[in-house]
Amino acid sequence: MARPTRSASKAIGSLQICWTIPASPFPRRTRNKASPVHASIWRCHSEVAEHLSPARAVGFVADLVALAPAILFSAAIPGRGGVGHSNEQWQSYWAGLFAAHGYRPFDVLRPQIWTDEAIPARYRQNAILYLDAETATQLALVPDDAAALDKVHPAFWNRANRELKYANALPESEVLRRQAQQAQQ
Repeated sequence: MARPTRSASKAIGSLQICWTIPASPFPRRTRNKASPVHASIWRCHSEVAEHLSPARAVGFVADLVALAPAILFSAAIPGRGGVGHSNEQWQSYWAGLFAAHGYRPFDVLRPQIWTDEAIPARYRQNAILYLDAETATQLALVPDDAAALDKVHPAFWNRANRELKYANALPESEVLRRQAQQAQQ
């Protein structure tokens, strides 16, 4: 049985980015094992890494960079939540793992898709292009600072605030204000 997919395409300068997002990119039994190597110019791995054990992260990135000089990578950030998420990390964490292999982050896709409601918010928030030095030079792209990659999409910020409201939870600022007030009394 074929898995359901979503497809999209965006032009970034002279680079045409096309991707298909399967419902589950890897069968569950292969997620924590090394990937078979099939070299190509371009690879997309979306929303898989957060399902891997933390111990598998370094090897997973090594497997990806062995596949292609250009990797479109997307993984859930901390607190997003999801079924089977055991390794939610900030994008700067993943950028560090890619940097160990000479790949730099290029945040060229998110600004183009950030407000596109047809694309699920998780991809709009997390999709980062990683390129090796040669490919980046050929495309005349300047890498982004890894620390600037850590962003939360308004869709997830709004969801988090709704969940706090449902739980009758106070914002941290109000808790701290009340603690400071009590300490003064």
